[in-house]
Amino acid sequence: MEYLCTGITTLESILGEVEALQRTPIPVCYSSHLSHAFWIYLLAMPFQILLKLSWWTIPTLAFTFFAYQGCISISNEMENPFGYDYNDLPLDDFCWTIRRELQQITATVTPGFESWTTSKTNLPLYPYDKITAEEWCSKSLDEARNMLFHLRYEANPIKRTRKEWISAARKKDAKKLNEEIAHV
Repeated sequence: MEYLCTGITTLESILGEVEALQRTPIPVCYSSHLSHAFWIYLLAMPFQILLKLSWWTIPTLAFTFFAYQGCISISNEMENPFGYDYNDLPLDDFCWTIRRELQQITATVTPGFESWTTSKTNLPLYPYDKITAEEWCSKSLDEARNMLFHLRYEANPIKRTRKEWISAARKKDAKKLNEEIAHV
């Protein structure tokens, strides 16, 4: 549930940023200046390259005009990619996809406590033992302690037999034994 709330919060912040982007147009003075500079450059260009290119000046100028005009058209289209034109972002499709995925996530029933604790796939100590939680609950307290003691010994890098642990327990007081087990 925490991940879902975090995701929704992130989605809301992104939506706010996108709306701010949509509402902030390119300033008129900038686009006007760019357009005027573009036309002045194109009108002055033939005089700069005429002596070097002679009759190739016309195709070169036509290609340059086509390339620059394409860049300006692309920048005008990218100014506002949110809408229903052919080349705009398909935001409705994105929203429907997110909606469908959220419905799938929220349609899954959360399992109750009993259903997942007593499930045969619930193996509380899996890497060390394959006893299910239901089998653990059916054991007596002493049996469970002995099994846990055995598992701890198996996972312990300092190998001692059960008899060695018991003899050490008899020789030392309980406090020192607990400290030794905790440090191992």
